[in-house]
Amino acid sequence: MDWVTSLKSLIVPWHNEWLVTWLYIGFTLYFWIEVLLIMFHHRKNYDFVHHKDYEFMYIATMGIAVSLTLTTVFHIFYS
Repeated sequence: MDWVTSLKSLIVPWHNEWLVTWLYIGFTLYFWIEVLLIMFHHRKNYDFVHHKDYEFMYIATMGIAVSLTLTTVFHIFYS
């Protein structure tokens, strides 16, 4: 199975792990948006007093986002 067929399997709902893959895509996008909000110090969602708090939250959220991205890529292209 090549990479084009793997990408086509995203639109086939009777695929074995179709729902799981789309959940991973959704959570991946959510955490990348959160990384951007933390990176630009969005005060509405993250109102930290110290600059270090943004850095710690950025590192933790970036780790989650990278992990979810790699897992999503694995779910799509593992076959």
